Amino acid sequence: MAETAEVVFPAPFDPTFQCAIPVSDGQTVIEQARNWQTVEADLGSADDIRAYCIGKQEWCTASVEWHITGFVQSEWFGLTWGAVTWKTAVLFNLDPQNPSLTVLREAPPHPSGDDALRTLGIPCPDATTVERALASLRQAANAAADATRSWPSGGLSGLPRTYEGAMVRQTRGQRMRMGETSAG
Repeated sequence: MAETAEVVFPAPFDPTFQCAIPVSDGQTVIEQARNWQTVEADLGSADDIRAYCIGKQEWCTASVEWHITGFVQSEWFGLTWGAVTWKTAVLFNLDPQNPSLTVLREAPPHPSGDDALRTLGIPCPDATTVERALASLRQAANAAADATRSWPSGGLSGLPRTYEGAMVRQTRGQRMRMGETSAG
């Protein structure tokens, strides 16, 4: 079954879905999965399994959650490992001589959680790469924060207030995710 998931994934999703990239000490970065290349599909869970007999053939359906690992082109870490969780509804037969699995329905992939990442044992980028990436992230966030401080007291000229607020929240969120404790 896992081989079929490896061949089928990624289906026609947005080519830049998000994935989890383990960094170190149990920390994870969520980033767009550009140029994803699947390496392995692991069965995370199977629920709601039902069996049917059509003629002399036995078939089953199930809700299956896959943990997919692969190489991803990261904006900050270069070529590295990533992981996503992919929920599907599948149809499969019980014939060991001629196994078959078909994905009937699927949800877009989402970044794998910490428990799945620990189970998958994905290697982290080397420390030098992580340090360079974090320095670049901090520099980008600080530049964005500096830009927001230089805005006129009336806010962003020409932008509706909803966009202005969203930009300010996004900048603050980026700074907080990078370890800065101040929300301002």
